[in-house]
Amino acid sequence: MNDRRVFLGWDRPALDAAVEWLVSHRAESLANCIVALPGKRATRGLEERLARRQAPYVPLVSGGDFTDRLLVFEQPKADSLTRNLSWIHALQSLGEELGTLVPTSPAEGDWPAWLGLAKALRQLHGELAADGLDCQAVLDSGHLPTQRETERWQVLAQ
Repeated sequence: MNDRRVFLGWDRPALDAAVEWLVSHRAESLANCIVALPGKRATRGLEERLARRQAPYVPLVSGGDFTDRLLVFEQPKADSLTRNLSWIHALQSLGEELGTLVPTSPAEGDWPAWLGLAKALRQLHGELAADGLDCQAVLDSGHLPTQRETERWQVLAQ
């Protein structure tokens, strides 16, 4: 594994510089590399530039798919809809405690409101997980500024 950092410079577009570096330094082993980019637009742009250069195939992934390429799951990964519905179910099962998280709970049949809340908490969970944390770890940190905030994180930890 080569973990040295390479700076491509500021004299040309980043994707053009990346293609030039990959072709000149990794052409023989591109199929053994995974190139991760910050988004799907950048991924498509690099893929297009590599194709124009007739470079060997290289697996390209956007940031969200990168961990899926590195991790091996025992069971199939749940799709986005399933994850959102799971969050909605968990939130609805909180009952009265949901009031600790939001000033007004969504109405029972207000699916757009439930989905918005589920997505917000899923994003929070993802940000914490990226740092190797969960809601319980935040609660256990002892750095919450008020009792109200401590109560919110207790509910989130549930």
